[in-house]
Amino acid sequence: MEREAALKQFREEQYPILRQCRDNCIYEFQQKAEEMIANIKKAFALLPDREFAYFYFFLLRCDLIKRKYTIFFQAQDDQWFLDPEPVEWSFSVESVFAGFHEVWDELLDKQKWYVGKLNVYDVNAMVCDAIMESFRMMGDLLRFYFRDVEEMPEIMGAKKQKVWQIYWGEYRGDSVLIAQADHDPKTESQWLQAIREENGADLKESYWYQAELNQGNGEKKDFSFAVFEDCTLRNLIFRESVLIGARFENCLIEDCDFEGADCRMAYFKHCTWKNPKWKEAKLQHVIFTKDGIPAEWMDSHQAGEVLIKEEV
Repeated sequence: MEREAALKQFREEQYPILRQCRDNCIYEFQQKAEEMIANIKKAFALLPDREFAYFYFFLLRCDLIKRKYTIFFQAQDDQWFLDPEPVEWSFSVESVFAGFHEVWDELLDKQKWYVGKLNVYDVNAMVCDAIMESFRMMGDLLRFYFRDVEEMPEIMGAKKQKVWQIYWGEYRGDSVLIAQADHDPKTESQWLQAIREENGADLKESYWYQAELNQGNGEKKDFSFAVFEDCTLRNLIFRESVLIGARFENCLIEDCDFEGADCRMAYFKHCTWKNPKWKEAKLQHVIFTKDGIPAEWMDSHQAGEVLIKEEV
């Protein structure tokens, strides 16, 4: 057997083990999420009295070979990685990833069966990739936690520029945008240009602030984790679009078509509704604040799936 075939076979054989370990790691993260979030808030509390624009939480791949699990926090101004004085801090997350140790040793033993074909570096690469995948999945979960970031005084108390973003991922590699703000007002022309893009790259995770939007066909577009804040939305078409995790805050939503849209886990905060169309829209775990529930336009099944958030 050639090395390439042996490596492919080994990866396929061990994939179920690594997948189960990844799933166990995510479960462990969920159990210890409050501890992780406390460290995230602590990182922001350490910031000096100046404005920042980019905040990164990296899992350092270089430490994984030593079986150390370190999250490296870095805050930068609008110069991004050229910031001459970024703020840096790190903290350990050993307990969350401890389950990988036994699997790592198991795979190191198994690769010996492929004498001369595989080596320690192949196993290390496989396990490190699984760990980084787990870390990015944690970022996907944190996106939902940080939808109410403006209600977190530890984070909002830190000085930020008008546009700021919080990322979670690999150092200078793939990362997940878990929270953001962009308080530069947007125009309808910017909106129309964005939805005309064939691949919709400018819509996912986009931020629309104080925009007066009176037209636009976003049918079958991906608006996942997009934000509409202090906007007026009239006659917009979101038919069969993806709005997973999207956030609408202080918006007037009038005569908009959400028919067949995937709105799961979207968040509508203090919105005013006029004649929305919800036919066959997926509304599982959609959150509405008590002052803006468009129940009269939903069917009984949809009304039973949504969540209502009461203000304290």
